[in-house]
Amino acid sequence: MKKSFFTIFFLGLIMMSHDVLSLPQRVGLQALVDYDGIPADYRGGIYQNAPRLFLFCRQDRRYHCLLMLRDSSGELVREENGKLWSLPALALAKQGKPSTVKEGYTPTGVYTIDSVMPDTDRPIVYGQYRRLIMNFIPKSSNEELLKSFIPPQLRANDWWEESRIARDIGRTALRIHGAGFKNYNPFSKHYPFVKTVGCISMREGQYGSKYYQDQRVLLDAMMRAQGLVPKYENETAIRALLYVIEINNRKGPVTLDEMNWYLERS
Repeated sequence: MKKSFFTIFFLGLIMMSHDVLSLPQRVGLQALVDYDGIPADYRGGIYQNAPRLFLFCRQDRRYHCLLMLRDSSGELVREENGKLWSLPALALAKQGKPSTVKEGYTPTGVYTIDSVMPDTDRPIVYGQYRRLIMNFIPKSSNEELLKSFIPPQLRANDWWEESRIARDIGRTALRIHGAGFKNYNPFSKHYPFVKTVGCISMREGQYGSKYYQDQRVLLDAMMRAQGLVPKYENETAIRALLYVIEINNRKGPVTLDEMNWYLERS
């Protein structure tokens, strides 16, 4: 029987309201956050007890993502009031290019974070704080090394493939950094964030009555999560894992309330 326009319309709304990606949503995200099977033989096991940084995004990258952090003891980092620590971030490319081409948006998948750039050069572009260095997991037979950073029940899903493809086409110099430029369009879906050429962008600068220095907040949080005193001299010692995940295709920025629901244990 031919479906009416209104039937098709409402079916579409229902599909849009549900999680549609191949990553199993609630159980899968919990398994990813809890995973402790990091290989001991890769680079001397330096990532086994390293902090884990998670960037939860929409499929539509015009909306900002949400960073959450797990410390070296395996616990999700919390604020002093007990609320889970989080920080918004943007993973949107300037020209709207996909992750599978150079200068496309930040690919989903798994990365190591290995220290910071030596200097705060080019502050007009990258902001006043040092940039965190993102590295791809090296190529291996059947991607066994990359898969070893992922819980077994999630390895058959394709959500991590973007980072593999981006690595293989030669994408380089992915970073997490602030912004020297300003976003002068308050009507943009990603305001007050600034788009990049593939990096993860943090809020920075004066916007109305608010002054943002989120890269400074992130650097300090990552040092604390690693058991380091948060000071400039310790930034070069930062080592962590980063997981970039698109959780669904809903419209609007990812919120902490939403992630609380995903990560809440029944």
